Amino acid sequence: MAKRNGSFLDTYWRQSRQNRYGVYLAVYLLVVLLLLGGVNYLGNRFNKSLDTTANQRYTLSEQTTKLAANLKEDIRLRYFDQSGNFAQARDLLSRYDDLSPRLSVEYVDLDQQPQQARAAGVTALGELVLSRGDRFERASSLSEEEITRALVRLVREGGRKACVLQGSGEAALDSRDADGFSNLSVLLQASSYELAAVNPLAGDAVDPTCNVLVVAGPRSNYAATLVDSVQRFVSNGGGVLLLVDPPGEAQGLRTEENTALLQLAQRWGVDIQSNVLLSQPGTANAVLLGPLTLVVGSYEPHPITSTLRDGVTVFPEARSLAVREGASVQPLFSSQQNTFAAKDLKALEGEVQLSSLQRGPFLLAVAGTAPSSQAAPDSAPAPDSAPAPDSAPAAKPGRFVIVGNSRWAANGSVGRYENRNLLVNMINWLAADEELISIPPKPESESAIVLSPVQLRMVNLISLLGIPLLVVLAGVLVWLQRRR
Repeated sequence: MAKRNGSFLDTYWRQSRQNRYGVYLAVYLLVVLLLLGGVNYLGNRFNKSLDTTANQRYTLSEQTTKLAANLKEDIRLRYFDQSGNFAQARDLLSRYDDLSPRLSVEYVDLDQQPQQARAAGVTALGELVLSRGDRFERASSLSEEEITRALVRLVREGGRKACVLQGSGEAALDSRDADGFSNLSVLLQASSYELAAVNPLAGDAVDPTCNVLVVAGPRSNYAATLVDSVQRFVSNGGGVLLLVDPPGEAQGLRTEENTALLQLAQRWGVDIQSNVLLSQPGTANAVLLGPLTLVVGSYEPHPITSTLRDGVTVFPEARSLAVREGASVQPLFSSQQNTFAAKDLKALEGEVQLSSLQRGPFLLAVAGTAPSSQAAPDSAPAPDSAPAPDSAPAAKPGRFVIVGNSRWAANGSVGRYENRNLLVNMINWLAADEELISIPPKPESESAIVLSPVQLRMVNLISLLGIPLLVVLAGVLVWLQRRR
């Protein structure tokens, strides 16, 4: 009997080159998989990035970094959208997630978790809500400046209060109808405002602790005493959002001219015109939205409109405004050119002759400041009284925003297009919250490579001749090596 020469494994390993190569390949693949798995785990566990752009385009600003470093409580950032749209927000939000262990980012699918959206006051795709405990703040756009401003408002001590006038035909805050203002309540509460309804007919007075007073489309005339209290509120540093609808009767409801309120706007340098605006019949906007709904797509530079860019807002049944010369008032936006002004809603009954109407564009909204309250004549200091010290701080000027329409902020319109963002921006500007932080845009860096004629010829020679010759030379060397 022949003696076996070595073990089976030794015979298998020595006599079969193919077997050895198979083992080598298996070990090699195993090592590569282990390395890739380890790198992937470390990359997910320790997410770091390096911004090599000249202007640090993909790095958060120093203001945001300092704010995150000083956080004392955990902050949740929840982005509400469809799962397929998360990628567009992940680039920016991941930087916040990596900035501090106090910040955590969550992506919530509105279709799968609608209950979370309702609890946070979210009704549209692409909204970002920041929360600290039971407090919420909403970023009006997906940009570092707006997210950091919302973060500042969230961590700032002391709440904000918004008062809404009721009792004179204004839309009810608890009404869910298309003309109701229940969505306004949701928006304000989602932005950490304490909401209070003020009914002067029931004996309520305008609370001086309010940051913002909302006058939303009163149908009945205001008493002079109520208008005076609104003026005092603004003169003492408050902010008022004045939404005034065209006079006339619509859908069985009549809106008075409200002369006292118009006179208050005149004292601030704004004339609220007695008219109603309509789009040119037959245009795409008039067919889709109706001739009485105006579409706005361009805005004047202002903190209120800074996040809207080219977004669209709509205004059903609006009236125009005019700014008096020398007034501290800034236009916000106007209607398009193909709009016309009629005397009132009754003038639009039957066939309308556009040639007899004034043609646009018409000013729709303004923002301005009112001088701070001064001592009344009957309370002037005595002649021998000591003057106020020079170091006394100046009184904070009040702010006002006037829009010739209220239905754009009602339930039927506030969720359409950019109306929601416009409303929130107005409220925050009136509360002076836009001044909390300002992050300037990063300048564009010059990335073009300028070559001289000599350098350009060198690049052409290398790409057309040099690289192909190197490939041929490498092939020849490999062929000579194999022949040996």
